[in-house]
Amino acid sequence: MRKAGAEVTLAEDGLRACELATAAAASGTPFDVILMDMQMPELDGYGATTRLRAGGYRGSIVALTAHSTQGDRWRCLAVGCDGFVSKPIDRRTLLETVQRHAPRAAAPRPPAPPPAQGPRLVGCEPPA
Repeated sequence: MRKAGAEVTLAEDGLRACELATAAAASGTPFDVILMDMQMPELDGYGATTRLRAGGYRGSIVALTAHSTQGDRWRCLAVGCDGFVSKPIDRRTLLETVQRHAPRAAAPRPPAPPPAQGPRLVGCEPPA
């Protein structure tokens, strides 16, 4: 996402993602999209999304998951995700999904040069 011009903030787990998203929204600079890994330590993406929505978070949340059945998609949507991308992640699909869910952000398009200000995202992935 950085190569496409996005400003990216990483969270090591769902608890940290909730903290970052809540703080950004409270400061008046919410993330354009949260890319939520649904299989994270500490608090998974389902729990983190549920917690954010219960707390009134209204920003876009896109699920990233290795589970790609229709049932998995519905589970992500049921907890409050706005979109769904299955792993392995195709770069073009991810960029198109971010563009669709971040309409106020500059749309990143490969292979064009990155825009001056891309969307602000928070990505959640477990540490390597």
